[in-house]
Amino acid sequence: MEHAEKRPFECEFCPKKFTTAYPLKIHSRIHTGEKPYSCDICCKSFTYKVNRDQHLLIHTVREKLHSCSICTKTFHRRVQLKNHEIVHKDENPFSCNICDKKFKHNTTLKRHIQTHTRTMEKPYSCDVCEKKFCQSGNLKLHYRTHTMEKPFSCKFCEKRFNQKGQLKCHVLTHTMEKPHSCDFCEKRFSQIAHLNYHIRTHTGERPFKCQICLKKFVTSSQLKVHTRFHTGEKPYSCSYCSKTFSQKNSRNNHLFQHTKEKKHCCTICGESFRGLCHFKQHVKTHNIE
Repeated sequence: MEHAEKRPFECEFCPKKFTTAYPLKIHSRIHTGEKPYSCDICCKSFTYKVNRDQHLLIHTVREKLHSCSICTKTFHRRVQLKNHEIVHKDENPFSCNICDKKFKHNTTLKRHIQTHTRTMEKPYSCDVCEKKFCQSGNLKLHYRTHTMEKPFSCKFCEKRFNQKGQLKCHVLTHTMEKPHSCDFCEKRFSQIAHLNYHIRTHTGERPFKCQICLKKFVTSSQLKVHTRFHTGEKPYSCSYCSKTFSQKNSRNNHLFQHTKEKKHCCTICGESFRGLCHFKQHVKTHNIE
């Protein structure tokens, strides 16, 4: 009780308490999304003054003293170089104690752990479907499932993506770069995550378990899709009608009924198909090795 009296300032959004009003004011911005500190040069806004001040260094012409020994990239601060050097390594030193998924950075792990916590605060709500998120960035990405916005385009082809990471993975299909190899069968992969999924086909490991029916899965995305069969969640909606779907592929296949588009074309006989599944089945009829 004595400890509670020393923290008289309580957050109106969550049970957290503070000793003075100022840290409460700073904390409240997590819930309100307020970003009072803006850059005078590019108008970008920030929640904290220290982040704004660090951002200003981008606009300041000064020598970058710390350079990466592997690539030619240089940085203003040593800590930035240290964080960058991790991308050149296959190591993921930060491990989730719930699902064993590993990450390169501790901050990424902390955000991931929140996805396991049912009681976590989710102050950001979608205006379209009312789905809630713990981070404003996740809400922004979610909005694109409604608007169909795809701001990232491939420089090799005309394909577009709603996330920068998706574009980065797609570009590897053009460059054919596959730096990650399997120790069991020597099969190579462009992404370390795909290699990790593949290794589980050798080990039989299924680390992601449904808390409702106890069924296990190889990847977290498989578990996420499976869970929707229990919850009835259908986050993917048709932009032409009000129909909703539990899986993105199902929504995309449904869209073809409105557009009549057949984008999967057989290079052997010229026949076109709306769905990828039907296209693949057709290709097998040509008995291609």
